[in-house]
Amino acid sequence: MQLMYLAKKYMLPSLADRCSANLETNLDASNVFHVLQDAQKYEEKDLLDHCMLESNRERNGGSCEIGWFRDNREVSAGGIS
Repeated sequence: MQLMYLAKKYMLPSLADRCSANLETNLDASNVFHVLQDAQKYEEKDLLDHCMLESNRERNGGSCEIGWFRDNREVSAGGIS
């Protein structure tokens, strides 16, 4: 995440995208909540979505319920519309 911070600070969008893609690829139960916090901090919406799906998958024993994901995504965006 430090590299993503630097990529954003020095306006290197291609590097930031590669960092995000790498984090998505290596996301698992052991790091999902840490990555989720940083995805929110750096406003990485695609990575945030991926973290939410992974978190839900872990909570449901491997299955992913899209309804739960949508509800929580709307809440995290500032309220249900």
